[in-house]
Amino acid sequence: MMHDHSPSCRLCSRSAKIGVEDYFVTAAMASQLSLEELVLAQAILYHLASNLVKASFILQYIRLFSLVAYMRWICNVLIVLIFGATAWGILGNVFLCRPVRSYWDVQTLGKCMNKEQHFWSTSIIGILLDFAIWVLPIPVVGRLRLPKRQRIGLVMVFGLGGFLCVITLMRLILVHKAVHHGEVTRCGTYAIIFSSIEINVAIICASLLVMKPLFARFLPCVVSEQPMSAAEDGRTCRALTGLHLLSGDTVDDAEKPRCGGQRGTLVQTSSSTLGMMTPKEFRRVATAMGNHKRNSIPFPLPQKKNIDQISISGPQIAADKDDVEPHRVPLPASPLISQQPELPTQAPPPHITLQEASDDEGDWQIDTMPPKGQKKQEQKEGEEHGAIYSISGPVIIAENMIGCAMYELVRVGYENLVGEVIRIENDKATIQVYEETAGVTVGDPVYRTGQPLSVELGPGLMETIYDGIQRPLKGIADDAESIYIPRGINLPALDRKKKWDFTPGSLKVGDHITGGDVFGSVFENSLLSEHKILLPPRAKGTITRIAEKGSYTVDEKILELDFNGTKTEYSMMHRWPVRVPRPSNEKLSSDRPLIVGQRVLDSLFPSVQGGTVCIPGAFGCGKTVISQSLSKFSNSDIIVYVGCGERGNEMAEVLMDFPELTINVDGKEEPIMKRTTLIANTSNMPVAAREASIYTGITVAEYFRDQGKDVAMMADSSSRWAEALREISGRLGEMPADQGFPAYLGAKLASFYERAGRVEALGSPERYGSVSIVGAVSPPGGDFSDPVTTSTLNIVQVFWGLDKKLAQRKHFPSVNTSISYSKYTTPLDKYYAKNNPEFPRLRDRIKELLTTSDDLDQVVQLVGKSALGDSDKITLDVATLLKEDFLQQNGYSDYDQFCPLWKTEWMMKNMMAFHDEAQKAVSQGHAWPKVRDATSDIQTQLRSMKFELPSEGEEAVTKKYEELLQKMTDKFASVIDE
Repeated sequence: MMHDHSPSCRLCSRSAKIGVEDYFVTAAMASQLSLEELVLAQAILYHLASNLVKASFILQYIRLFSLVAYMRWICNVLIVLIFGATAWGILGNVFLCRPVRSYWDVQTLGKCMNKEQHFWSTSIIGILLDFAIWVLPIPVVGRLRLPKRQRIGLVMVFGLGGFLCVITLMRLILVHKAVHHGEVTRCGTYAIIFSSIEINVAIICASLLVMKPLFARFLPCVVSEQPMSAAEDGRTCRALTGLHLLSGDTVDDAEKPRCGGQRGTLVQTSSSTLGMMTPKEFRRVATAMGNHKRNSIPFPLPQKKNIDQISISGPQIAADKDDVEPHRVPLPASPLISQQPELPTQAPPPHITLQEASDDEGDWQIDTMPPKGQKKQEQKEGEEHGAIYSISGPVIIAENMIGCAMYELVRVGYENLVGEVIRIENDKATIQVYEETAGVTVGDPVYRTGQPLSVELGPGLMETIYDGIQRPLKGIADDAESIYIPRGINLPALDRKKKWDFTPGSLKVGDHITGGDVFGSVFENSLLSEHKILLPPRAKGTITRIAEKGSYTVDEKILELDFNGTKTEYSMMHRWPVRVPRPSNEKLSSDRPLIVGQRVLDSLFPSVQGGTVCIPGAFGCGKTVISQSLSKFSNSDIIVYVGCGERGNEMAEVLMDFPELTINVDGKEEPIMKRTTLIANTSNMPVAAREASIYTGITVAEYFRDQGKDVAMMADSSSRWAEALREISGRLGEMPADQGFPAYLGAKLASFYERAGRVEALGSPERYGSVSIVGAVSPPGGDFSDPVTTSTLNIVQVFWGLDKKLAQRKHFPSVNTSISYSKYTTPLDKYYAKNNPEFPRLRDRIKELLTTSDDLDQVVQLVGKSALGDSDKITLDVATLLKEDFLQQNGYSDYDQFCPLWKTEWMMKNMMAFHDEAQKAVSQGHAWPKVRDATSDIQTQLRSMKFELPSEGEEAVTKKYEELLQKMTDKFASVIDE
């Protein structure tokens, strides 16, 4: 773009000689033709140069605002428009006249399009693009908190951009006026002169960023004293700036200090060099300064009283020798010097911007700048806090933590990272941090909250996706305007702005109320029409005030209790520690089946509402499909789906599929997402948060259980949770057990699965609810001897074992009927006897038939099928029919993605009836091959039973199955009579 200057200058000077001396068309014809030719060349160069400058602006915006999604989108659109405008401007001028010479030579015969229309179109497009480029970064830059000098610099930059728009408008007005007054030569002259000015100003604007070193050298007063470094050096820059350790003297590549290389050399802090240090120099300074201990610095470190606003009186940069002694900043440690100062007790806050005060004040202001959306925790007067002693990945040891409790929630560092105390030894506490700890340094503060890790329970949990510590991911995305979760961001789990229609219950002022009592309800959605508002389990008292019917937010106080003279107010939401099971009146036995919609599971290995299920299987066996099928089609009221350490695409699939799937409620189709809560802790999220996600999910499930709902919780997968335990245990230095897992793995799993079950809820009125836990396990290589699998099987009551060989043969669900089992068959017999009397008998017969078939398969491999008798051949053929058309199920089809219990029972009944009729025919002397050929049409209809759509209704489909049974009986009777 810089090479466009010389042609523009030559065109400008030549046009001045030709056109300015004679304004009117009486100028010599040769001069006028020459000017017209120059105008065409100027137009082509103008469109090329101006649009290249605009493209350079957009490319700078893309680099600067790469994390702002909408800015990237707008910039991409503008790039396309700029290239389109370039093509239109250049090609339009070249081909405006045919032949081209007729553009400037009126004596040449040719045909020209309307020049004025082309001029106006290109001018308007150019002005609109200039204006868009000028105003595009203003909203983003306006949110920055910058020093006064930086603001002045930005005003100057944007002032040039506005000046550019003014020049463009002046060129347009003057040229148009000259053309309409017939001043052809003046028109061309104005076009060339103002176009050259416009291009030069635009190039200067586009080059301001790369000209920063020039301004820093000759105009340091307008250059920021805060360094502009690479992203990986940003944290180091902020920390060193806060300590005033960045000086004009840096360490060379050989790590040898300048100024003689001796300790105590006087080094003056320079604000001008601060803005010019390269990322390489910052890394070198940071590494060298790491060998020093910060209390060796003679000037005092900032003492925080409020981490939101810190004001200190620091060193004067331009100190007079007679007034102030230069500050002694020790140079980087030499390998030959072993002396080391003492460790610091407190680190300076990151996220700071140094602002130089006015010349008469001589002070520096340090203003904390948290990331957008982050609410810094204010430190109260006298609040106790510790300091980081050591860091090992997500495990941090903090000192000065006397008085903290096990599993207490803490905030780590100046970014307020969420952590939890997992070990206490003397005054040191070991903390597992649920966020990335990169950039956290020794000496950073650790703030105690005095509360355990808890979740918010109340209206608004449905149709929401959280991370492992119950931060709303959609709210974070909207607040941060990014696809990534900013560190330390702290948003409430429940929407504080949305109002819910509260309806008080039967309780009134003066009534006694205890924990778990229902004192009102709200309408959450059509699938959860009555969200009961519960008093926290540990609360009690006499009602002194209860809100009337109306709309309230979740944090508005709607209930006031008095207990022993102390009044306490409660809202529609409350918090509960995730590691503490919610209490209940009594734990009950379960006697109702948990319908999954998969025939092999509902018929042969059923679970109960309130039961525990384990689904182990290798990669690709279909664990996730079964878990999602359970979420979509089970007979549970509430679904809590926890994606623990699995791929993010699986959670994205859930978010896309669930709103499209519907269930019928009072004759109206409703999306099942309305009964679902998602907790996503994918494989690219911090490892420590996986452990919390499991407890977060089970606590939410227990909350809905206490409302009298049947809740199904899916944990996919508990192996990733166990791997997180193994990593934390290894960093703690605990004794490893089998395959490196901690010795308490079994106890941790047991405490989790023990929170399942059917209970009588605490409080009144009387309510019964259940929590069913379905845990997917991913043993490496499908090895069921894996410690996580064996420990889980010792606890759960149902085992759905997935077989890799079946999955490779495309047999889905790939449940191995030989190793799977259920201990709930006996408790469910009462339910089946009442609703499906023949179900237990058919189930037992199919299990026996499949077991016999497996034994016969081994015989066939030795002697061949021809050596078997007809009865055994019938067993093998019917077993094949069952395996291919009853046990297999297509989870992605309309007809087979869900199979209700009545359809399963009829399929079992007809297939076993075929087996009985075939055995009866063979026992009467008929050969099985002959009978099989005669009943081939019946076998085809048996295989087609799965294609019946449950949506047609139970009565219509059952009628078809009854007709098939009658037809089969008649067919076998005719075969026997022959």
